[in-house]
Amino acid sequence: MADVDWQSKVEALLTKARRTDNQHEAEAFMAKAQELMRRHAIDEEMLDAARGHTAEIGFTHLQIEHPYAEAKATLLTAIAWANSCRAVMVESPDGRGLLAELVGFDTDRENVMILFGSLLSYAIERLIATPVPIFEHPIAFRAGFILGFANRVGQRLAEAARLAQDEAAAASGVELVLVDRSGKVDDLMKDRYPEAGTHEVGSTSQVGVAFGHDAANGSPLGKAELE
Repeated sequence: MADVDWQSKVEALLTKARRTDNQHEAEAFMAKAQELMRRHAIDEEMLDAARGHTAEIGFTHLQIEHPYAEAKATLLTAIAWANSCRAVMVESPDGRGLLAELVGFDTDRENVMILFGSLLSYAIERLIATPVPIFEHPIAFRAGFILGFANRVGQRLAEAARLAQDEAAAASGVELVLVDRSGKVDDLMKDRYPEAGTHEVGSTSQVGVAFGHDAANGSPLGKAELE
């Protein structure tokens, strides 16, 4: 029942984020959803440790299609980092975009996929509602918009994840001893992809980046509550 209650709250917050016309409210709802997801992952981690269980790292594969596949991949990577996961991209053989491999623990990967679907839909909706300035190339502007959105969202999600961990530590009354999920994932990544590196997105519109950043830049992380 507890898992159902947690999932229903996350789904309700993300639904509220998509439905509101106020971008600050939308960002607050998304940030709260990230807090709940991270707190749930921490709770599961502590429960596994208490039971002597060792969670295993797994993999999720997905295709990120054009247009703007590289910018969309940046959003996936940002969400992954905020949730103790990592993402590796390769060109799709059929030329349709990029193939992504998401690496992390089960709960963390599930959280990444939920957030990626919701945030990408939100970004596209904001993009469609934003006219391309007459002096900007539409493709470069739109790719820049998604890139700017991804960069700022990554910062906000990381802040929300840290807040969830700080609150969990305060509520426990003792210092939390947590498995270093990010470290374990990084170690596996070094073994699995020893030559992997970062990839810069090609030339985009800096105006588009600024517009996308603003679309993702809401009020300070607040306590958006369910009504």
